[in-house]
Amino acid sequence: MFPFAFTLALCSLAAGISGGLALRLLPSLRLRLAGLALLASGLPLVAVVASGLIMFDTRHDALVTLIAAIASASALVGALLVSRSISLPLGALRRTAQRLAEGELEARAPISGPSELREVATVVNEMSAALDGLLRAQRELVAAASHDLRTPLTNLRASAEALEDGVGDPAPHLASLQIQVERMTLLVDDLLDLSRFDAGVVPLDVSEIDLEPLLDDCVALYAADARTANVLLERECPPGLRGRFDPLQLGRVLSNLVGNAIRHTPPGGRVLIRARDGVEVSVIDTGVGLPPGSGDRVFERFWRGDESRGAGGTGLGLAIARAIVELHGGTIRVADTPGGGASFTFTLPA
Repeated sequence: MFPFAFTLALCSLAAGISGGLALRLLPSLRLRLAGLALLASGLPLVAVVASGLIMFDTRHDALVTLIAAIASASALVGALLVSRSISLPLGALRRTAQRLAEGELEARAPISGPSELREVATVVNEMSAALDGLLRAQRELVAAASHDLRTPLTNLRASAEALEDGVGDPAPHLASLQIQVERMTLLVDDLLDLSRFDAGVVPLDVSEIDLEPLLDDCVALYAADARTANVLLERECPPGLRGRFDPLQLGRVLSNLVGNAIRHTPPGGRVLIRARDGVEVSVIDTGVGLPPGSGDRVFERFWRGDESRGAGGTGLGLAIARAIVELHGGTIRVADTPGGGASFTFTLPA
């Protein structure tokens, strides 16, 4: 009896390994699950019948075979139900992916099935939401850029027609042409720079540099603008504060933040550039503050929560500042200050 049982066990093991290897050759998960169900139910049936032929006399062969067949059929039904619980969520995922491929970015996959498939469905939904947001942002960017370009183009056409018709003194028309060309050039340059920052193709010349001279240069750069606007421009920086960054790009961040703060601070106000240990720099103004509910939306491209806050710029300065800070591996945030005004703070990694 023992040699027969040992031989039967070895044969079942060999058949199971061979069947499992053969199932890996099937092209679809559905076929593999079906084959697994047949293998899981067929092997016990064969083993039980073979054992029964030895252990019982022939009068009970039919009963042993019937019991084994019922057990195998139950195992087969259970395996098919399990395979269906896997194949149905997979089918839903496939249909959702196909809808996304056809451009239906609002498509979402149902969260169902085993935990692994629910995780995949969650990732698919996050991907579709990200794609939808990216496409929406692209549409908004094109619309906003077109709007900001339309005004100078209209003014250019009006000035050119006035010059062509010889209407009035040509000097103001020429000055208007120059201003509008400079405005469009600045807008196009900012758009190109922002696309390069997004693509990560801007090389950073990072080195360990004293922060105090960089703040002094920014104060000197905007001293005339601050005097014209009757705004007090100051800076606070601990002596010897150093950090690792690209001074050219970080100077651009400071310029965007300080210029934005001066434009939005009324006469008699104050703009403070404050640096702290850990390379945390804040630009604090006593201006009109942030529009209600704006939050970090002020860093979006061309966002206009309040038209007065967007006056005098391209609407891309804060977006460029965030892109540069994130390219350094840092973060930037904005908050209202007590008593009015806004505080823009960026932090760079040590």
